[in-house]
Amino acid sequence: MTLRFTAKTHRYFLDGSPIPGVTTLIGKGLPKPALVYWSAKTVAEWVADNPDGVEAFRATGRGPMVAALKEIPWQKRDEAAIRGTDVHALAEPIPWTGRLSLWTVPADLEAAIREQVTP
Repeated sequence: MTLRFTAKTHRYFLDGSPIPGVTTLIGKGLPKPALVYWSAKTVAEWVADNPDGVEAFRATGRGPMVAALKEIPWQKRDEAAIRGTDVHALAEPIPWTGRLSLWTVPADLEAAIREQVTP
């Protein structure tokens, strides 16, 4: 059995046949209740951590403020997706080469990787 990832098209192939990736599978699944809480928590944390930003949004009016605040979870999600793609790109060669000792982790990804490998 051979699993191959093509970075250019961001697709996975198992024995030459395309298969869905994790993001596709999650996206087509049932929404997890934890995601609703995560979304609300993300906005609440942003508001608590950015009082000046809240005031700036307030000056734009209710509609634009609500629209901007609704986007915060998706911005966080997109940032995490970029980190995840970067981590996958670093980790993908490891199973094929078995050369973890040659793996150099960029400083901006260290925390994300530690989260995944520390029990």
